Amino acid sequence: MVDPFQFVAGGAVQAGGGVYLQRDADRDLLRHCLDGDFTYILTSRQMGKSSLMYRAAEQLTKAGARPVIIDLTELGAQTTADQWYKGFLLLVQEQLGLKANASTWWDEHAEHAYAHRLIRYLREVALVERPERLVLFVDEIDTTLRLDFTDDFYAAIRFLYQTRALDPELQRISFVLIGVATPNDLIKDSSRTPFNIGHRIELTDFSQQEASALAGRLALPPGRSADLIDWILRWTGGHPYLTMRVLRSLAESPPNAWTADAVDGRLHELFLGTAGESDTNLQFVRDMLTRKAFNREAVLATYDAIRSGARVPDKEQDQIASWLKLSGVVRRQDGLLKVRNPIYEKVFDQRWARVHRRLNINWRRRLAQAAAALVVVALVVTVPLAVYAFRQRDVANEQRRQAELQRVEAEHQRDDASRQLLLTRDSLQTANGAIEQLKRFDPKAAEALSSELATTRASADREVAALRAEREKLVADRDAARTQTQRLTQDNARLTQDNAKLTQDNTTLRQSAPRTQATPPARTAAVPNLVGRQLGESERLLGPAGLTLSTRVVENDQTRGTIVSQTPTPGAELAAGSTVLLSVASGPPPAPVRGVADETQQVLRVLQRYKAAYESLDAKAVAAVYPSVDVARLEAAFGQFSKMSYDIQVPVDGISLDGQTATVTTAETMRPVSRSVRAQPQTTTAVFTMRRSGTSWTIQSISTDVRK
Repeated sequence: MVDPFQFVAGGAVQAGGGVYLQRDADRDLLRHCLDGDFTYILTSRQMGKSSLMYRAAEQLTKAGARPVIIDLTELGAQTTADQWYKGFLLLVQEQLGLKANASTWWDEHAEHAYAHRLIRYLREVALVERPERLVLFVDEIDTTLRLDFTDDFYAAIRFLYQTRALDPELQRISFVLIGVATPNDLIKDSSRTPFNIGHRIELTDFSQQEASALAGRLALPPGRSADLIDWILRWTGGHPYLTMRVLRSLAESPPNAWTADAVDGRLHELFLGTAGESDTNLQFVRDMLTRKAFNREAVLATYDAIRSGARVPDKEQDQIASWLKLSGVVRRQDGLLKVRNPIYEKVFDQRWARVHRRLNINWRRRLAQAAAALVVVALVVTVPLAVYAFRQRDVANEQRRQAELQRVEAEHQRDDASRQLLLTRDSLQTANGAIEQLKRFDPKAAEALSSELATTRASADREVAALRAEREKLVADRDAARTQTQRLTQDNARLTQDNAKLTQDNTTLRQSAPRTQATPPARTAAVPNLVGRQLGESERLLGPAGLTLSTRVVENDQTRGTIVSQTPTPGAELAAGSTVLLSVASGPPPAPVRGVADETQQVLRVLQRYKAAYESLDAKAVAAVYPSVDVARLEAAFGQFSKMSYDIQVPVDGISLDGQTATVTTAETMRPVSRSVRAQPQTTTAVFTMRRSGTSWTIQSISTDVRK
């Protein structure tokens, strides 16, 4: 019987004991690691990055090198810089078996900056205690994009790379960065040099030749292997996750006949029907195009253009193109961006792209631009007409010609203003239509957007009313100017002989012209009271006031980073851009705060212990994490089996934490093997209810719902 567990779809292949397909990336990565090169694997999710990492680590160990695998999600996102760097080095120490305790060493060198301590520990401890080549695999680097202190981490890696010319010993250490990001994302400070070192490892889709090895693991009729791969790759394009997901499904539930129609039907069932809405890969792509996109309107507009057949070039520095490639929905082909495979073409079709494009229009920005355009149009219309009205009183012959030209220009400006008003009305109508569409998907969001649009419409209506009043006034001025021009034509001969009277009239008219407004006084701000606050909070308070800060560290027993005194004193009025000097305490660091990410990791570790206990048929180990279980009955049940395959898959949004309790919804697959019969695998939806006791978590209850 075919074992479906060999086709691992999602997660590292090695963790699931599945079959591994070697690609060109395996050879490239191993070669660069053995040469001591710095490399990075930056691509979309479920492309086989983790599997490639573990395979390279195994081969490096056989070659005499020492790999270190660091998953940055273990360090958490709710953490301080000190905790993050110390946790990183603790993982290095544990995996290399270093004698020097990383935590103690870190605290003993607290007078140095974080990046400097990181460099020194690797240089003075790791390279001294270990004689082998060291390769540090840093996985899930996209978790650092939410942290505001990791620019120095990547700058330290670049320093280790660039200093090799001066310190040959550094040739023995190299880094492999892995995650869903681009090199330009890693160093966020635009004033610093971007992260631009190392070799990029390209993870491509399975080729026909690479994927053909998979078909041999299925119980197929003779001559069907090549056909099956053709039928699958025709839809998946060789995408690793999609391809393995189809093969696993076929292994779990073989079709009655191995035909193209049967494979097409299975693909529709997995991805194009209701089941596709919960598929982790399709959900990831969907989120990248909508919820997570840094500029949803621009991302969806570009994707819509690609779906429409437009020639969209793949530019390396284009943020939109890079984001679409990271989502996995497109790939580079002949220098252009193309939809990656027919599954994505069906799921994220042109109708989907246009509906979501309308739902994600940034109406606030559009209406703000329309309002700004109306103001500009008002100014453009006002200035020529005002000049036209007042300059008629200069030299008559020249004035008559200039007045006529400016009158024509004013007519054009007025027409432009009218067109702008029509465009604004159209934008408002389009926004209303988008809200009606949104009501079907998200009524609450539609209500919020409708309220915001009503406020913006009222503001725009006021601007339009003011513009109309100004336009009516300018039309009256223009008509008066026309009358004045006719009068000047009739009196031209008389005005030529009476220059003195004309000069007097011009002086009177100029005195009646609008006066220039006085220059507004420089903006000032009152200095807030910052004593007793933390340094980070002080920065947020001074920023809106237009003030900058300067700090000095003073000896004080208060918590490190607490403001002890300030100059000037609270309440003083300072001009914008002035500096406030803050005295910062050098006392003990604040107590660490345990974040949601740490709690999530604890919960997942408990589930892994539960999984390991089941696979080893150890009832007491199960009871260690699930105290309420009936150990005697469980031991009796385990006694019937010689082997147990047990797998838990937790979706991205499958964990709900609420203080002392947690609820985890998983896909649970169990295949017990009795002493005489090999049972069919059973997949269930399992809901684990967990409770925190002190600093640890235990399972309180488990409910299941059998799916197949």
